Amino acid sequence: MQDNFAAKGFLSPEIDSFRDSVHRDYASDFEETAALSDQAHRLVMALPVNEQMVTTLAAAVFFERSIRACQASFLLCERGLNQEAQVLVRTATENLFAGAALLVDPNVFQQLLLSNDHEESVQARGLLKTLADSLTADQSAILQSVIDRAHPKAAKYPIYNAAKTAKLSKLYETFYRGLSAKASHATFRSLDNSFVRKGEQLMLTSGPTDNELTFTLGTIRTCLKETIRQMYILIDCIRNSLNP
Repeated sequence: MQDNFAAKGFLSPEIDSFRDSVHRDYASDFEETAALSDQAHRLVMALPVNEQMVTTLAAAVFFERSIRACQASFLLCERGLNQEAQVLVRTATENLFAGAALLVDPNVFQQLLLSNDHEESVQARGLLKTLADSLTADQSAILQSVIDRAHPKAAKYPIYNAAKTAKLSKLYETFYRGLSAKASHATFRSLDNSFVRKGEQLMLTSGPTDNELTFTLGTIRTCLKETIRQMYILIDCIRNSLNP
């Protein structure tokens, strides 16, 4: 059985050759992004953790998720999956907004709790409705308990609110919305990278590409830089709480 891209797609060993080639051709972009990733990773791993400080602890974990998503995006860029990498950068930015908002307003913690209740209860109601004929009595009872334990004021907390609270609205309107439309959501714009024009013919294309590689690595760096900045704010918050 063949191991080339035509047979195995992105699971083909041929992707390793592509990875080597883009690291040669875009060495400075990869090196700059990796250096920021290293800095962010060392910083988050050195954050003091105190389970009694739940707000700052939650912020730290959101920042860790942001860094992890950026690193996963980096790995996808190496393999020519740049649009998929952009999806993860958007996820990283969403976590960044949540963590940053917690540092500005501790009340965001309660809003996130209410949002969590809202999302879980919405899913539970949906499962009870769509799977009513196949659920056992015990399964139905468990789902009902999820609904019953939700706070009466449970409500969705839009990530836009988090960005606004964190004074990152500009990043939301440009960066986050842009990646939503061109990568994350099922929009016609998101299909642009799936076609190539050859003469008068439009053809479906698939395979590792360096199209938008520089742009995508740039988005990773943008997210990492802001996450690093927010972690320094978090460190100051922790120090001030320990030494009032």
